[in-house]
Amino acid sequence: MTFRRNRPRTAGWAAAALVGCALTAPVLSPSATAAVSPDVSYSDRNVVAGTNVRAVVRKSTRPAGTTLVLQRKYLDKWRTADNSAVETKNGYVLGVPTNQFGEFPYRVVAKNGNGRVVSKSGASTVTVRPSYKPLGRSTQHVFGAKPRVRWDSCDPIRWTFNAKNAPKRALKQLRAGMRRLHLATGLDFDYKGKTSQKPNPYGNNLEGADVIVGWRTPKDYRVFKRNPGTVGIGGNKYYSGFQEADGSPVNKAVQGGVVFNASMRGELRNGFGRGATWGEVIIHELGHVMGLGHPNADKQIMYYSIIGRDADWGAGDLAGFRRVGDVRGCLKRTPGRASNAQGRFAMH
Repeated sequence: MTFRRNRPRTAGWAAAALVGCALTAPVLSPSATAAVSPDVSYSDRNVVAGTNVRAVVRKSTRPAGTTLVLQRKYLDKWRTADNSAVETKNGYVLGVPTNQFGEFPYRVVAKNGNGRVVSKSGASTVTVRPSYKPLGRSTQHVFGAKPRVRWDSCDPIRWTFNAKNAPKRALKQLRAGMRRLHLATGLDFDYKGKTSQKPNPYGNNLEGADVIVGWRTPKDYRVFKRNPGTVGIGGNKYYSGFQEADGSPVNKAVQGGVVFNASMRGELRNGFGRGATWGEVIIHELGHVMGLGHPNADKQIMYYSIIGRDADWGAGDLAGFRRVGDVRGCLKRTPGRASNAQGRFAMH
């Protein structure tokens, strides 16, 4: 990212014939042939992130002796969203998560004591949107590599922070940046505490973490000395030879990092508001760690230069994050493909 001073996420039955007699099969009741499907209604299906949304199952449609589970559809399978149904006078209530932007199919299944699904409702889509209107177009995003690089959504991303040379309230801003990234991707980010390791864009040999973040001076980090005006660098180390549930080839990110230019502390303000802010730079560089590159569209946070507007994801940013986020499901090795380590970073 470059800085310009002049620029402002049944049973059935069969009849048997015996010698000398015919057996008449008993008539089975509907309840013995198939369990009733949960009848579900949603308190709302198009909401701003953070809104309390409930899935309510009509009492008479819960099969006896079963547990009700709310599931969300991912590319690879349905996964549990809430399994703690609360009985009320209006029915059994389950909570619908709204801490991620996007359109998500949900259903309710009834499981018996062995965990087997005995019946399920139809799918309903719940849309969770930002409180603002994302700028630009959904096509305005690019990926840092081809095939695209993404993290395995079945594992949390552990991150650590080197506080040396950092501006005031740096950790608070980093935490806020991770929350914004979770809203865009649905990936989980676990803070593992501070570290004395020097930050680098590849996260080489990190101890107990996957991503490292911190500030360094041009004297200590020559990339900044050779590229004056660079505010930050973000990247990752990844392996080829992986695929998604639909067979799409991807590279699997395994470590990454962000290095901010400590000499720019006097040029940028704290926060995520208008103007040149650390907040904008933080989420931009974290976007590189997630696998996004620089689009040629200044309505997107991933644009190559500081924008200076409120640091809110654009429509292109969000569309890109959906392609590298949790909705794509878990990763698996591609049969017969070798796995080679590579690394990539981008400057801002």
